[in-house]
Amino acid sequence: MKRNTLTLGATALALALAFPLTSLAGAPADCPKGGPGGPYHGGPGPFSADRLPPYLDGINLTEAQRTAIKDILKTKGEALRSKWQDRRDNFEELRKLAFSEEYTADKAKALVEAGMADKTEVALLHAELDNAIFKVLTAEQQQQVKNKPMGFHGRRWKKD
Repeated sequence: MKRNTLTLGATALALALAFPLTSLAGAPADCPKGGPGGPYHGGPGPFSADRLPPYLDGINLTEAQRTAIKDILKTKGEALRSKWQDRRDNFEELRKLAFSEEYTADKAKALVEAGMADKTEVALLHAELDNAIFKVLTAEQQQQVKNKPMGFHGRRWKKD
């Protein structure tokens, strides 16, 4: 009985030590760029040619279509990433202004208006990018995309 208790205790200790060590092993080999998606996890970020938009999930694309879509994402995605960076920079300036002695309502209003202009341009760039991808699809594939239920953020789709 004592021997079984010791064996059981040793096994429990070994498992308790082994599980934290597995988390140090790193990301699985099949994860893109060493992480499970998203720029903060080591994977491709949004508007990356490495990742297709979510509305294309479940649509059978030819290799020519994939190549054309990746080219669109590479060219138009760069402009979109740049404008997103401008938005983030503008927001950071507004935040710094709010916690400084130089704050005035006029300066804050100018930064907010610039941020809204950036937001408008991002929305237009999204629409251009989506339309360019939509034109690459066949009529049947276009219908499949149209029939997908729209999610909350516009570019994300509800899971069935």
